[in-house]
Amino acid sequence: TESGEWDRAEKVLLPCLAKEIPDSRGYAMQASLISRLYGAKGDVSQQIEYLIQSTIADVKASVKENISMRQLALYLMEKDDVSRANLYIKKSLKDANFYNARMRTVQIARVLPIIDKTYQLQREHQQRVLIYAISIIAFLLLVIIGVVIYLFRQLKRLSKARKEINHVNRKLTRANARLLENNHIKEEYIGRFLNQCSVYLDKLEAYRKSLNKKAAKGQLDELYAALKSSQVIEDELREFYHQFDTSFINLFPNFVPEFNKLLPENEQIFPKYPSELTIELRIFALIRMGITDSAKIAGFLRYSITTIYNYRSKYRNKSLIPNEKFEETIMKIGYINQ
Repeated sequence: TESGEWDRAEKVLLPCLAKEIPDSRGYAMQASLISRLYGAKGDVSQQIEYLIQSTIADVKASVKENISMRQLALYLMEKDDVSRANLYIKKSLKDANFYNARMRTVQIARVLPIIDKTYQLQREHQQRVLIYAISIIAFLLLVIIGVVIYLFRQLKRLSKARKEINHVNRKLTRANARLLENNHIKEEYIGRFLNQCSVYLDKLEAYRKSLNKKAAKGQLDELYAALKSSQVIEDELREFYHQFDTSFINLFPNFVPEFNKLLPENEQIFPKYPSELTIELRIFALIRMGITDSAKIAGFLRYSITTIYNYRSKYRNKSLIPNEKFEETIMKIGYINQ
């Protein structure tokens, strides 16, 4: 049968190929025949294997009549490997022109336009795909740049908002501390005020009884002298200021040393007793408590407004810090501790 004849031909050709010198013209011709044999048998893989071996042998042997390369180009064309098919067919045409084989040139010329056109179409398609891919990449890059710019702006806004929030939080913290301090001051002074009022009521009652006794006994001269005397008022003022000094020092134990840090050594004020304040310190103690109006300070300490103003101006001008920040700094003494 025809199949049996192909088998016998295979048994003859394979030993012949083994006898040929590798990479020689004879090896290329035998490999080409075996390739055609397997093609007739329908064994495509073996056909291509020996076709490749024949082509390699032609190239290494510098054979220009390379039929195998042309057939390999046709096979690659069928497999859509257009780039290599185009390369091999043009190499075949170049070799055919080299040794002026018109028959081979005509055979190649029939196939070359098809392969070349397919190759050009494929390249155009690849270029379109490349342009499309580049366009998409450029678009995505623009989108990414836009997103980055947007995120950068959002981060700047977020950072600004965070700073504003932190600033507001610091203000709230200071305000809360001030409220706590004010509440503490109010509690301290309300308690002392109520106690002092009770003491004053008792003293007024005792004073009233004393005057009543003098009037009942007809001791008019003594009664008049008692009413005329300011000793009672002076005693009560001393007690009142003592209570104020004690309460303030209890609330702000570091006030005096912190106040003195704002002044030169020769202008610093040191009270005679740790639990008492001088007139100057009382003025700035009231300022520390938020009473900044000179008229109110004057009424509280029973001095003239001019005297209060002079004291304030004197120490403001002698301070180690700018004048406009002197009383502002005083109002912060003890604030952190509180």
